[in-house]
Amino acid sequence: MKLKMPYSKEFREVVMEYVDGFHSQAYVAKLFKISAKTVWNWVNQRKEVGHLHPKKSSERSPRKLEKRGIFRWFKSRLYQIPSSISYCLPGSGCHRACSRSHLDNPK
Repeated sequence: MKLKMPYSKEFREVVMEYVDGFHSQAYVAKLFKISAKTVWNWVNQRKEVGHLHPKKSSERSPRKLEKRGIFRWFKSRLYQIPSSISYCLPGSGCHRACSRSHLDNPK
């Protein structure tokens, strides 16, 4: 699994200078080609914690579960669905997940 590197503290500070200069968060996000949610998170982080240091990798939540974990979770939930709606329509996410995990269509 390839993890993305966090933005540097220096980059975060430059972005925040633009936000502090009365530019909207949406404008700053477009200007620096980052998501508006990222800018919003940094504004909140600075308010709550008082700094813009990236979180340590152990503090970040995992972006993806390992493949087996996803299928184990999906399989455990699949059979809890009431029988009246426990079918997967072809082309749906449920159908693709069943196909990938080699599960029969539960009916």
